[in-house]
Amino acid sequence: MPKSYRIDQVNELLRVRLAEIIRRELEVHADCLLTIKKVETAKDLKNATVFFSVLPFDKTGKIFSILKKNRGRLQHFLSEHLTMKNTPRIEFTPDIKEERASEIYKLLDEL
Repeated sequence: MPKSYRIDQVNELLRVRLAEIIRRELEVHADCLLTIKKVETAKDLKNATVFFSVLPFDKTGKIFSILKKNRGRLQHFLSEHLTMKNTPRIEFTPDIKEERASEIYKLLDEL
């Protein structure tokens, strides 16, 4: 079944708004870079998974715990900034593709 254009719009809107809210409202360590990579929203718009990456990679666990701890607060700010009937419930997941790619490049360099 093809993806809905509306879901794509909601995903992008959530990604942009959430990145703005995190930048403005959360105290993320100055020695790391947090990027909201993508958002995948369920068809019923009730849940959304937010994929993020952190540089340096070893700070991912710390940032993940900060995001989980502040999920309710971020959810509240998000609902204030969106004009949707219901704001999807957000869950955070680290996007480890870049970290794995870096490990593969290191292994290739060793050859």
